[in-house]
Amino acid sequence: MEGKHIANYRVRAHDVSADKHMHLPALLRMLQEASLQHAILLGASIWDTRMANKTWVLIKKEMEVFSYPLLNAVLRVETYPSDFDKFFAYREWQVFDQENNLVAEARSQWAVIHLETRKMDKLPKHLFDIQLPKSNLAKTNFKIRFEKEASSVTDYVINRFDLDWNNHLNNSKLIEYMLAAIPQEQFKSFRHFKILFKSEVLLGDHLQVSFYQEENEALLKATKAHDEKIVALISVSTHAESDL
Repeated sequence: MEGKHIANYRVRAHDVSADKHMHLPALLRMLQEASLQHAILLGASIWDTRMANKTWVLIKKEMEVFSYPLLNAVLRVETYPSDFDKFFAYREWQVFDQENNLVAEARSQWAVIHLETRKMDKLPKHLFDIQLPKSNLAKTNFKIRFEKEASSVTDYVINRFDLDWNNHLNNSKLIEYMLAAIPQEQFKSFRHFKILFKSEVLLGDHLQVSFYQEENEALLKATKAHDEKIVALISVSTHAESDL
């Protein structure tokens, strides 16, 4: 099976801010769509019988943004699994504009869980038949520490339209909620994004997103209100990883 997927996307009105530039949640949502469509083609989606009642969960993702495209720009997204081992899969993305300039690149780590037990399981055997393209990026390997008192906390209640095909809070919606918790005066054109997932969120859950600001970095922590269990941690910075 061919391991690389290429798709074109047009930046639409709901993807942009008032300055007509694509915003960060829309860029991440586009990556999610590309990887889902590729999973379907590979027979690796939740709806494929070869997945044996298993589904994907995202463990961590990081992205570097080189430019934010304008409304109606046509982007080319290239994505592929870069490696598999017993319990984890790794995926990369590269986004190009019509002049073939690199707009963004991202890397991620995934696992599969059983839909009934919600526990992590081995990767299905047929995935190892996929022809892996040459990897352009090193495997993602980072930690996020939320170590200071939050300067603000934002509350959300999860509704039916926040859920995805796994019947839990959609990753893209979670990212949107968390980034929206950054106060307007402190929101920047961030160049580096990292997210680390810890637990799933279900319909009706109350989500609390805590925020504090470092010099060049915003840190966010999402927790479930009823048990204070961490859902995810995000770090966004105005510096590229290579600048740090």
